[in-house]
Order: sequence, then structure tokens, then C-alpha cells
Amino acid sequence: MNINSFLHWVIDQALGGNNIDAWELQDKAAECGLLKPVVATEACGEHCYCQTLEKMSGFTFPINCYKKTEWSKE
Repeated sequence: MNINSFLHWVIDQALGGNNIDAWELQDKAAECGLLKPVVATEACGEHCYCQTLEKMSGFTFPINCYKKTEWSKE
């Protein structure tokens, strides 16, 4: 899979009138190779999403922290 597969999926969802939640979008991006799940045993950095999950959602470490792959880096 790649960015084209991801874009086609997003467009198909939008044209089909489907709502896409953040978890579904994240999972599809990982499936298409745009994100890679990495097991985090502590916050990766001050502004890392895994730290937000811990503070706001009650998740505890270890958790999957999704990192950009070469496909999704600028």
C-alpha cells in the first residue's frame, strides 16, 4: 500500500458519506505505510501524542505511538 491507496480510501469514504474517526484514519495510514506503530514505554517528547493520550484519556504506558514513515515526512 502507499499514499495513493490511502487517498483513494479517504475519498471513497467522503463520497460515500461516511464519517472517519481519528482512530480509523490512523489505522488506515499505518496499513498504507504512512505511519508506523512503535511501542512507547514513556512519553517520546513534550508534544508527543502518546503523552496527550496518557494525560487526557487515562491510557497507561506502554502504548502504541504512531510515527511518520518516509512516505509521510516532509
